[in-house]
Amino acid sequence: LVVGAALVDRRPFAAVFCFDPRFLDRSPYGRVTDPEFKKSISTRKPINFSSRKTNALRARFWIQCVLRLREELQARGSKLLICYGKPEEVLSGLPKGTEVKCQHEPVSIEQTDVEGFVASALIKNGSKLRKDPGAMSLYHPDDLPFDVKDRPECYSALGHALGWTDIWTSVDREEGATPIRPCVPAPSCIPSPPDNLELPGQIPEEVLADETRMLEHLGYTSEEIKQAQSQSIPPGGEPFARLHLEGWLARQKKTQESENPQSPDAVFWDLPCAGQQGPSKEHDPFQWVNLSTPNGGMRISHYMAVGCISAREIFHRAAETPNFAMVAHRLLWRDFHRLYAIKYHRRIAWLQGPARVERTWKDDPEIAEAWKKGLTGVPYIDACQRELQQTGWLAYKGRKTSAH
Repeated sequence: LVVGAALVDRRPFAAVFCFDPRFLDRSPYGRVTDPEFKKSISTRKPINFSSRKTNALRARFWIQCVLRLREELQARGSKLLICYGKPEEVLSGLPKGTEVKCQHEPVSIEQTDVEGFVASALIKNGSKLRKDPGAMSLYHPDDLPFDVKDRPECYSALGHALGWTDIWTSVDREEGATPIRPCVPAPSCIPSPPDNLELPGQIPEEVLADETRMLEHLGYTSEEIKQAQSQSIPPGGEPFARLHLEGWLARQKKTQESENPQSPDAVFWDLPCAGQQGPSKEHDPFQWVNLSTPNGGMRISHYMAVGCISAREIFHRAAETPNFAMVAHRLLWRDFHRLYAIKYHRRIAWLQGPARVERTWKDDPEIAEAWKKGLTGVPYIDACQRELQQTGWLAYKGRKTSAH
């Protein structure tokens, strides 16, 4: 939309990405953008994980994704300005009267705070901020048949509200079910950026060209960088996200009814699998067994998290595959949790939770550190934590068990 408007009005267009230092530090969740805790009830203490929100391993992937986006914009005649700093300070450097458009992310407490900071800073400069829903969710918020504040409290109820006959057992939908919008192709031509536009915190080209210098620029220590660079990561960027999806789709075409990848040793009792007791002899389109294995489902969430590929694209591309039920089910679970976060927002960062339930919490830094490093002495938990440290990935059952 913003590119189309710029083309019609013949206005210059500048794409800007900000590495916000508040999302790289160790501040308690919910207080990065509210350090005095003024936006919440004072007795509702926030959660403090004492770790970086973005460790150096994830930052490497994030940097790759941003640099790949810059290449794609350059190929379409535009450019991406990459900055390090608070967006409200960086974007204040835009010319007076600038219209800034961002993809609204209502799920995160801190993202919505930053959007508010940016809007206020732009108004002071005679500019304005416009927010679009984007495509981070499977369902567009304007299509939901309920107000977000009235979101169904259980997954089954959400499925029924959206028109799924029984999301646990089939992919059938009722007539008049809430639509899932098609994907909008990226524009082939993008307006040129303004001449000689320089923004506060803009990262020099020589730093962007060197991963180590870039990580140092973002505040990581030499020890953090060395550890992160000793580990392999998937290549970042939209082309690789689509390549990952195409690989998964190609594997689905080879799936035959006689091929049953389910292990007879899989444990189903603690999985959300509609009461199924164990692996079936027939092909299971929901692929419940993958929840109990290191493979997971599609292993594409890291690309989704940074916007390299949308839930809608995955949904529509997977529609003709034998395991479409698995894709639809898990994408809807993702929307379920996103809607939960939107509904309860800042309250999810309270130790007492949205229900304001007082619990006894242990606060032992040594135990927490042992858990993070996989040194608890519990073999399964330690294996999960080490896998997460080394790869940045952990399948459903590992995440669930280790977290509990």
